[in-house]
Amino acid sequence: MTELKNGEATLWTPLVGFDRDLPGHGAEEYLEKVGFRPSAISLFVFNADIINLHPGMDKEFPFPQDYCNYYGSLRNELRTIQPWTNYDLRELAAELKKSGVDTYMGIMGNHTPDQTTWFGQSSTQKFLLQHPELIMQGYGGTNNLYALKRFADGSYFEDYFVEMARKTLNDYGIGGVHMSDGFCPPNSTLNSGDFSDDMIGQFMDMTGISLPNEVAAPLNDPASAGLEGRTQYIWYHYRAEWIRFIGRRWEQFFTKLCRTLHADGKKVMVNNSWTSEPFEAIYRYGIDYKGLERAGVDVICVEDQATAVHSCDAPGAAYRIHEYMQTPMITKAY
Repeated sequence: MTELKNGEATLWTPLVGFDRDLPGHGAEEYLEKVGFRPSAISLFVFNADIINLHPGMDKEFPFPQDYCNYYGSLRNELRTIQPWTNYDLRELAAELKKSGVDTYMGIMGNHTPDQTTWFGQSSTQKFLLQHPELIMQGYGGTNNLYALKRFADGSYFEDYFVEMARKTLNDYGIGGVHMSDGFCPPNSTLNSGDFSDDMIGQFMDMTGISLPNEVAAPLNDPASAGLEGRTQYIWYHYRAEWIRFIGRRWEQFFTKLCRTLHADGKKVMVNNSWTSEPFEAIYRYGIDYKGLERAGVDVICVEDQATAVHSCDAPGAAYRIHEYMQTPMITKAY
């Protein structure tokens, strides 16, 4: 097996990439197929419920289908999806560690049930159904968890998530968390969400800006400008302030997460914002890669998508190859 001589390589693999029924759950078989020993593997369990609803490890329990493969897809080219359990995942992480490979727990911010028909399988984020106040609320419409929001009692989701992530990673013996599409980066651009009462309240508290009564009024107030009116007002009167506010909130989120996980020797990895280079990431999503670095994020994965987009049939897509090819270089320079 080839050993890495320069740099690092982290692979992102759902559990269907391993064989649960082999000794060591197929860790060595997987590494032999890869042909080299990566620095780390992000075990892509997909559904953030694995952290948000982590019950501990006192009992063995079967995973939902979407933990075992992306959106619960039934098979890949090697095998049919297998019924993994919490104990299986803990044992796989231990086997990879014995082989000199670090691990991350890879999650996405998947949807509530009305948008879960990918691959013909169902995928539900039960935690989000229990806490609908955390669903992104925007003029553009979305059904994803928005990690910057607060619970109904006023406490911040991030404070809950940080402690749950710490417990989950320690219980599974996994070396870090990897956040990707729909969790961070969020699932909506800044001009379409989230403009909920919660986020408007946070905006006014953090910036000291006073908004007109009809904009600041709760959305259920008959005098409210409504979600569309609120969105338009913020975007055309306080766009720069709103973008900076969201950037500060993400930096705050990751500062808390990194401080807590680093204390346990764990790492934090984040995908870049839907293949965006630095300016686009700030302007469209409010995420400043320098802010993530200041917060202590260990790895930012740059999804450049150049080859995939070049082979796409969408009109004009092939011409974006140059834009995507320069994304890693500009990000590194930034």
